[in-house]
Amino acid sequence: MDKPLPKKAREVLTLLAEGIILKFHRSPRGYFKLAVRNTIPWQRFHRKTLLYAIHSLYRQGLVAIDEDARGITSITLTAAGRQASQALRAASRLARPEGWDRKWRLILFDIPEGKKKLREAFRYQLRRMGFAEFQRSVFIYPYPCAREIDALTAQLGLHDHIVMVTAESVSNEFQFKKLFGLL
Repeated sequence: MDKPLPKKAREVLTLLAEGIILKFHRSPRGYFKLAVRNTIPWQRFHRKTLLYAIHSLYRQGLVAIDEDARGITSITLTAAGRQASQALRAASRLARPEGWDRKWRLILFDIPEGKKKLREAFRYQLRRMGFAEFQRSVFIYPYPCAREIDALTAQLGLHDHIVMVTAESVSNEFQFKKLFGLL
C-alpha cells in the first residue's frame, strides 16, 4: 500500500473481507441507495464517508468496482485487498500466550521526516496492538510478535526503517512488568 488507510476505509475493507456484500444504485444527482438485503453493517456510514472510503480503497487497488446493465454497482475485494485485510487483522490483535518466556521484544524505528504520516500510523498501530512506549521511537512488548510486526511493516512499506530486538532484561523492567501484568 502506498499510505495508511483512513479509519473508515479500514472498516469497509474489514466488512468486505468478512463477506458482507456492498452493492448500490446511483441516482443522476450522485446519491446512492444500497441494493443489498442486509444493509445493517453499512448503515453506520455516512454516504459521503462511505464513498470516500471506497474511493481510497479503489485508488490503492484494494477493491474493484463493477457496474452491471441494470445500473447496480458492486464493490469487491481484489487479491491485494484480501492480503491487506489479512495484514490488518494480524496487526489488530496479538495473542498473549499463557506463560511469559521472560524476554522483551523491542521495536526500534527510524522513519524519515518525509514519511511522517507513516511513522505516526506505525506508532498508532503499535499502541493499538498493546505495545508500550519505551522511548519516542522504541516500543516494548513481552510476548512473541515477529509475524505481526512483519505484516504491519509490509503493509506500511517500512521494512528498511524497522528493527526488532529480543532482550532478556531492560532498564525499568519492574515498571513494564507492572504495566503488562507480569508480576
